Amino acid sequence: MFNRRQAYVHFFPGDGSAGAFALPAVTPDNPDESVEFLANNGEPTPVQRWMVVDASVAEEAIALFYESGERMSSVAWEEL
Repeated sequence: MFNRRQAYVHFFPGDGSAGAFALPAVTPDNPDESVEFLANNGEPTPVQRWMVVDASVAEEAIALFYESGERMSSVAWEEL
């Protein structure tokens, strides 16, 4: 999900596991603050800032997944 230049990226490996989400490279000053995203049903979806990455990172991760089916290794991922 994107909100301007911020994104929440979730990776589903396709093996039935819950997957993982990308972590920001630098811990934000206000990690518990929420960033509001709109889900594809139009509902506001708050995500804590410590789970939000820069949109450019999300774009790279999406492109890599599209090309290879793999998650980006240069990003830290939190397993669910």
